[in-house]
Amino acid sequence: MRDTLTGDYITALSPAKGGYLWVGTRSNGLNRCRVEPWSCERFDGRSTSKPNLRHHHVTTLRNDRDGRLWVATTAVACTVHRWMRTAA
Repeated sequence: MRDTLTGDYITALSPAKGGYLWVGTRSNGLNRCRVEPWSCERFDGRSTSKPNLRHHHVTTLRNDRDGRLWVATTAVACTVHRWMRTAA
């Protein structure tokens, strides 16, 4: 984990279980941050060991009833990516 966000232009926020906060950015992907103590894990498409986004401009974040995080980007109109469970 790193201590900074992948970008300074935040486009979307979504709370998650376990004291985490998902943070979407305009041009640098997705971050899962722990609020107390502060830390960030980056999902910016540059790592082959983590899930990747099709595009780095996150527009919307939503959690569904099953605890999955849905990530919408500007890769294609109305593209929505099913992400990992937010409890992870």
